[in-house]
Amino acid sequence: MPCAEKDYMKKEDEKTRLVEKQEIYIDCTMLLKQVHKSIYDMPKKDRVVVGDRLMNYVLSMLSHFSHAWNFADVRVAETEKFLFCYYEFRSLMRMCSGESKEELNIIKITNYSAIAEYMERIEKGIGKWRKSVRSRKAPAGIESNNVDVSGNDKPRGGERFI
Repeated sequence: MPCAEKDYMKKEDEKTRLVEKQEIYIDCTMLLKQVHKSIYDMPKKDRVVVGDRLMNYVLSMLSHFSHAWNFADVRVAETEKFLFCYYEFRSLMRMCSGESKEELNIIKITNYSAIAEYMERIEKGIGKWRKSVRSRKAPAGIESNNVDVSGNDKPRGGERFI
């Protein structure tokens, strides 16, 4: 392997190791393990439909977070995709919980409480992550086009949107 290719691979490995140390990533992996455990306690008819969808949401969350962490040019878009997957997962978990009579009561309350703990930690991490993304400055090319990195569509420097 040429030297430049080795350096590139080394940098990519370092990025991967850095994302694996982030709280949100760790909490998502623990959430994935807990959801995987709870799938086996579900009725067989619900494992395929609901259990598979829950696992896919958490896997998508992991994927979008790692892309947002590693690639600054798609950070805002990947963060939004992460949030979309998280809120879809959260709404499906509520339906499965059985907290009220309208819910499906698919997941046992002990499993749900463990999953809810990780969801709470992820929600706190999301708040911190969004604040840090908003506070970061855009690259020079993006700033000159008046695009706000935080995802807020507000004018800068006294300019107006028409």
